[in-house]
Amino acid sequence: MLKEKRIRARVSCFLDVHSKHILTAKIVETTVNEIDLAIEHLKNINERFNIEKLITVYNRVYASIKLMAKTMDLNSKFLIRLPKNVFKHLIKQMKTNDEIIKINLTNNRLSHFRDKNLREKTRKMGRLEIRIAIVDIGNKEP
Repeated sequence: MLKEKRIRARVSCFLDVHSKHILTAKIVETTVNEIDLAIEHLKNINERFNIEKLITVYNRVYASIKLMAKTMDLNSKFLIRLPKNVFKHLIKQMKTNDEIIKINLTNNRLSHFRDKNLREKTRKMGRLEIRIAIVDIGNKEP
């Protein structure tokens, strides 16, 4: 007797928004998370391009200190649209809509880093300095 089973996979890619070409792509099991895939894509892109001249743009799913730290470690830039609750207490302390916030890199935050070299580099930094820009996009919330 045959049982029906669903086959599930996660598809991830980096797309060049100017040329509309996929620069790197991967199909994996659903157990692999998006952040780890994004970091793998960054490493792949870094081997083929001057990543220091690239800006990677991510949606809300990618609001990860690990991804931010890896991108900064590669001397590249990023833009992430944050979910409203991420860094909420730091954003409340902002006096303007465009400031640098300092994110303390606690042991709890670093415990999610599988890459030991990145974890140690980030631990030595002590904190990440991230620019937050609050932009009105026409919804009820910025």
